[in-house]
Amino acid sequence: MYCKNCGVHVDGIYDVCPLCKSPLEGEPAERPLYPEKHIRKSGHPVTFSCVYLLVALSINVICIAVNLTVARKYLWCVFALILTLYGYFTLKTTVFYKGPSGAKVFSQTLMLSVIFITAQYIFKTKEWCFAYAMPVTIISSLALHLVFVGAFRKRKGKSFFRYMWMTCLLGIVPAAAVMAGACTEIILPMVAFGISMITLIFLVAFTGRTIYNEIKKKTHI
Repeated sequence: MYCKNCGVHVDGIYDVCPLCKSPLEGEPAERPLYPEKHIRKSGHPVTFSCVYLLVALSINVICIAVNLTVARKYLWCVFALILTLYGYFTLKTTVFYKGPSGAKVFSQTLMLSVIFITAQYIFKTKEWCFAYAMPVTIISSLALHLVFVGAFRKRKGKSFFRYMWMTCLLGIVPAAAVMAGACTEIILPMVAFGISMITLIFLVAFTGRTIYNEIKKKTHI
């Protein structure tokens, strides 16, 4: 296509000149200069989550059937369900998760605490969760946080502080169990509580403003 008024050639399917709006001479192009993009239609892919959930569902159905027909002393099928959920969330929030390492440590601490509490009440064991398992897990988690802060202090050490705050709050749970009479062993629960509170005081003193600014930024307050 050619415009006599402007003296230019025009490619495409235009009837008039894009510059002066005069009629064009010549045969219009059969199709646009840039062909339409073909959209590829793909089927529904089988994801890892689908496979894992299918396998976990099969295992839990078998566990429920065995628990209700053969081994009726404990309702351990609930614990099996908790373990399969733990495996799924471990893979999603720890193994395949590309976020901060502090989030991985805290998520593991929280999920292990849930597993310990569930196991204690399902198998009717004597206070080992609040007396030993949870305190040791919380102390180890805080130590691991400090290791990460020391290792990454020049780059992203501050990102661990907010997860240390939440881990410190978990340290209240064993002490609360002692105060409520659910646990008679007081040494490790109180040690975990003391370490958590001391760590929390230091966090408030040295990183309180940083954490407040991050919360304000994320919540848009």
